[in-house]
Amino acid sequence: MRSKSRNRIPSRAILIWLMISVLALTALPLAPSIGNAATANAQNTYYYQNDTLFKHYTRGILRPDQGTIEMTMHPTKPAEESGNDYEFAFAVTPSKDLGSGSNTLLGIYIPPAEENAQLKFVYRKNGSESFSGALTSFAYTPGERINVALSWNYTPSNNISRIRLYLNGIQQQLASLNNIVSEVAITGPLTEDMYSHVFQVEKSEPFNVEQLKISTRELAASELLSVPDSKFQADGDTSLLVKNDMKTVERYRTNWHRATNYHTLAPAWRAETQQYVAGENVIFPMLSLNYSGQNQNYTVEIAAKDPYDQDVMSKSFTVQSANDGKYAIHELALPELNGQGYYKLKTKVFSGSSLLSSYDSAIAVLPANNASVTDGVYADFYGFHSRYDWDPKIWTDVNARISRTWADAKVFLWNVVEPVKGAFNWEKTDQYVAKSRAAGLDVLGVLGYPSRWATIPSTEAIMNTSNLAKRPERWVPRDFEGEWANYIYQTVSRYKGEVKYWEIYNEVNFNGEPGSGNAATFAGTNAQYLELLAIAYREVKRADPNAQVLTSGFSDEANNVSLPTAFFDQANLYHNGTDYFDIYNVHGYSEIIDGASKSTPWVNKLKAARPGTSYWMTEHMLFQTPDTDTRLYKTVEWFVHYLKWGYSKFINMGTFDVFFNRNTLSPSPDYYVLGVFNNKIRKASTVKELLTWPGVSAQVFKVRHSFGLTNGNTLSIIGTDYAVDGPYEMKFSGNIVSAVDLYDKPLPVTTDANGYKVIRVPNTAYIESSGPIEVKSAVALESRSLLKNADFVNLTGDPGMNLCTATPQNWDYLSGKGGSICTVQGQQAGNYAVQVKTTSGEERVTIKQSGVSIKEAGTYRLSAVIKKVEGNPNVYLWYQGANYVSEPKTNLGTDYVTISKNITVTGPVSATVGIGIPAGSGSGSFVIESMDFVKVETP
Repeated sequence: MRSKSRNRIPSRAILIWLMISVLALTALPLAPSIGNAATANAQNTYYYQNDTLFKHYTRGILRPDQGTIEMTMHPTKPAEESGNDYEFAFAVTPSKDLGSGSNTLLGIYIPPAEENAQLKFVYRKNGSESFSGALTSFAYTPGERINVALSWNYTPSNNISRIRLYLNGIQQQLASLNNIVSEVAITGPLTEDMYSHVFQVEKSEPFNVEQLKISTRELAASELLSVPDSKFQADGDTSLLVKNDMKTVERYRTNWHRATNYHTLAPAWRAETQQYVAGENVIFPMLSLNYSGQNQNYTVEIAAKDPYDQDVMSKSFTVQSANDGKYAIHELALPELNGQGYYKLKTKVFSGSSLLSSYDSAIAVLPANNASVTDGVYADFYGFHSRYDWDPKIWTDVNARISRTWADAKVFLWNVVEPVKGAFNWEKTDQYVAKSRAAGLDVLGVLGYPSRWATIPSTEAIMNTSNLAKRPERWVPRDFEGEWANYIYQTVSRYKGEVKYWEIYNEVNFNGEPGSGNAATFAGTNAQYLELLAIAYREVKRADPNAQVLTSGFSDEANNVSLPTAFFDQANLYHNGTDYFDIYNVHGYSEIIDGASKSTPWVNKLKAARPGTSYWMTEHMLFQTPDTDTRLYKTVEWFVHYLKWGYSKFINMGTFDVFFNRNTLSPSPDYYVLGVFNNKIRKASTVKELLTWPGVSAQVFKVRHSFGLTNGNTLSIIGTDYAVDGPYEMKFSGNIVSAVDLYDKPLPVTTDANGYKVIRVPNTAYIESSGPIEVKSAVALESRSLLKNADFVNLTGDPGMNLCTATPQNWDYLSGKGGSICTVQGQQAGNYAVQVKTTSGEERVTIKQSGVSIKEAGTYRLSAVIKKVEGNPNVYLWYQGANYVSEPKTNLGTDYVTISKNITVTGPVSATVGIGIPAGSGSGSFVIESMDFVKVETP
């Protein structure tokens, strides 16, 4: 018996050793390759590290057709103290654009208060199919652990996936589509290609996730951990186990991997590896994982085009994925793209001759700083809202010098740093400040927005003015001199000498002042905000005398226009803002018209009352301008105007709305154009007069600005909106040193018979000259539609706040007595439409576009696509040029119809066109989907 026993023991030992070896093999660190050659690297280098977020690859971890996510949370604040924003415990973004609002593919989160739930999940199949379930009460005891599990399973026989939510192993009843259900059912499964590169888990407040287990099988309730203080254990279906406060990561080969001979190769999307400065080595990283039982060979084809769709490069790579069950990064070298430029990439992955997948992305290689030319006074002009979980280098590379803590980095808000009275949490603020300072960024900290415990609940009337007004952080603090003052003092004291600038609340003129109509950001009155501001100013100076205090960024889209100038209009009370602020602050979203913005009168009052006081523009993004050419032109237009108006800072917002693709993390053309502009303007020292010439149209050439450079040269920036006005041939006198376009591509400069320099300007030109230049002529090279924004695609304002009042750019609303005009969601030609309504018919109600430039005689057709909404409105289409012409339309049906009128024009004229309901026509309303005005015949 002993002999047999001795023979068995070694075999068991060998078996155990083999099992340990296999498990160890699957948990080995990442081994990347450059081109086709592998080199050693660390597993976690292909997503930016963050102290409070756990990140991991989705490939091979999340099974698309079934699985289970289990998390042990250790929340320390009551559930009712959440509800101020979307707070995700677990989140995966989609790998492709699924449409507006489709930011999360799979997520578990606490929603804001207006959604009337305390815990939700979302499971999104595509752009039109989104499924969620909610708990109206997320019952837990602060300080005690709780296990949250989400499972999903697809049944091919009925083509249904079911999703279930568990707390401590108990299946929950869910609110879904106005019903209470035990599970949410959806049609069809997800696909792995829909998952983005990584998922993330919140390790900090409000969840404090301590351990995570992901299975590639739907687990039954009996298999889930029901005792929160217990530890997760791996089994044959566990793909990932993260324990020890999310510090120890174990990855396993599961039954699913074995059954499918799983292997994958996909882009390892990172913002940091798609954004470079000229001279850096450009790579395209791809992630592989192979459980198939044999090595896998792939072919990767990458083609690159420039912004004008000209071919730049086409290249093929062979990528081998070793059969070792380890993640590998393959860095595909693209030296052809090392030179500055914006490159649009098409990447195809093949196995043999079979196309496995195709991806669209982009790489921006920014111009390098010319250190031989000294920086000027505007080198510090630009700032951004740097994301909490991104490398700040992304923004310092476009010469951002300051970061504002709003949008994706609301780290200083009262409800974030003091979620429970007296218990301050500086984990996120410490990290954000340290990383910003290390990158050379100043920080503008936004203060305000209390936890529920520190507020007076708003009235129902106030909360009904906006969904945002339902969030407790928007309510008025209950104790100004005690709790509010202490929060300000404690926060500023901690970052004395590290954070220079503090802004008190955001867009606070969306408030509860009688007549404001929208308390989206602050439930209090003007006087209450000004009292909070005065106390904050006192406490900031007490904590750090060298710190600077900014007013709230007053929005030029708010109805309340009295608060921004209350300091000056009521100087007897507020002493022109002395002891209230050091720097005046606005948020500009309204269109620039005739060289001015809606905030121009506010700043003029500041200048008169407090000469020499700095004023900043700390929030702007062109997120409602989908046309790329128009948006890029307006980017430059806004910068040059705010420079000319004397603003000291201009801070952009919109990481994912404007500058980067949310799904691939690729930079947009806007990011590159931003880098080009800032690389040039950083060398400017003075603002010069606007360029002008005989016959110049201020509406067409809104950008015609000049700046003095530190090297003694002149930088002239001139151009038109290419989408609307097309390219121009321009002639100049003067000594031109260089000329480049919006993308920093050289523009040919020729000389005509008169000695003038001739430049074809496709969009916007940067012209450097050794002295001032003079524009001799500007001739349009192409004909374009006479109407601007004819489909109402581009809006002014913030439709997220109030779509109705976000007016289409280039259009004016004239709503007479008893009438109203409202922007609505479009159905046909454009993203948006315009609804015209009258309840009395006493006065005309119409929309119009002025300054329509008709340059030659001919027959033109004015038309509109319209549909009746209610009543029987009499509609008239009208034109006012040298004469007045109109076309009536009555008896509209329920379908869309086109109303049109041919107009004969005898010569050049500036016209106004419009459509509406005339006076005396009775009540009714109709919607306008689009308008057009085109030339149909030349005499």
